[in-house]
Amino acid sequence: MDPFTIALMAKAGYDILSAYSSGEAAKARAEMKAQLAEINAHAMERDAFETIKVGLAKKAHYLGKAQQVASSQNVAYAVADVDTSFGTAKQVKEESMLMGQLNAKDIENAAEQQAIGYKAKALQYRFTAGMDISAAEQGAKNLLMSSVIKAGTDIGKNWDRTTFSKKTAEPETYDSLIYDWSSDSSTSTNVASFSFDTPKLTY
Repeated sequence: MDPFTIALMAKAGYDILSAYSSGEAAKARAEMKAQLAEINAHAMERDAFETIKVGLAKKAHYLGKAQQVASSQNVAYAVADVDTSFGTAKQVKEESMLMGQLNAKDIENAAEQQAIGYKAKALQYRFTAGMDISAAEQGAKNLLMSSVIKAGTDIGKNWDRTTFSKKTAEPETYDSLIYDWSSDSSTSTNVASFSFDTPKLTY
């Protein structure tokens, strides 16, 4: 194998190896980003849990305050000798209790909505990381395949056709046809002998 062909094959191997290394580096970067994304996702989930926890604590605290207000109202009504089982006093008492429950529920809902936002961010981190890894893996495959195809194409274009890839040869011809007539004295028959100069074909 001539030096030129060896150089072509060496370059092709180098290009393929470089493409493989680049693809692996891209996958490694994507995996590192995925690890960071997982850390961020865990942080978002922790924030969601803490938000719910704080929301429930605020709800319980508010309900306790509301109960204290209701108790103070009952004491005031009792001192004033007001019957809270009917009429306006009953209506005010029921409305106060209902408003307290609604406000407590609003506190809980607000915490849940905030927690949902944190959980959504966690899902987004993981989804983006997964897409990045998939894209990096596919990109590495495409890069490697392209380099292999390019290497083959380059070798095909630059191959020494005169030595290795000559597809056809000149038609077989006889450069000289020499007749040597001799006489056979015993049979009195003329005999012709032939000699051919045949070219060697090089492929």
